Amino acid sequence: MLSKSNILMQNLFAANVGASFALTVAKIGMILLNVRYNCNRYNEDDAKAARDAQERSRAALQRYLFYCNRYMNHMQSLRFEHKLYAQVKQKMEEMQQHNMSWIEVQFLKKAVDVLCQCRATLMYTYVFAFYLKKNNQSIIFENNQADLENATEVLSGYLERDISQDSLQDIKQKVQDKYRYCESRRRVLLQHVHEGYEKDLWEYIED
Repeated sequence: MLSKSNILMQNLFAANVGASFALTVAKIGMILLNVRYNCNRYNEDDAKAARDAQERSRAALQRYLFYCNRYMNHMQSLRFEHKLYAQVKQKMEEMQQHNMSWIEVQFLKKAVDVLCQCRATLMYTYVFAFYLKKNNQSIIFENNQADLENATEVLSGYLERDISQDSLQDIKQKVQDKYRYCESRRRVLLQHVHEGYEKDLWEYIED
């Protein structure tokens, strides 16, 4: 279940993701197609203006694809990681056969819970970042985003490993340390977003 922080971000951005991205692509396409010349005379000024418009449009399209691809990547990962619950349940049962109690193996389910929360948060941060103007606050935001993203990928890797009797205690400690770190970094990122709203720190790119 999503936290209140995730629900806030989702309500703010999710409803407009598809429409806004589609509108951006449509605008870029119209500019790329809108190259006009006089019917019998080459106009250097018009040609230069058209080339400049095309370069700006290509840059805008590349920027759009950068954020859209990362949004979609986290969406796909989130769908995959929802399937981890079944795998984790099996691992938890195996671990209980190695003299661990039901309570002791709950760290795996907790780790998947945190992983899914982080994926959902990261997914919407790329929508948010798409509309942000570059300034000191956006740089702090992107640093927090990158830190959470790196930690999330490490946690995901831990959960996909096979757990043997020999590696049990080692992997348990690593998983617990990493999901706690992910929780902490996720809170920092969301608190910064909320602080930006409250103090009117965010500047947005206008259409």
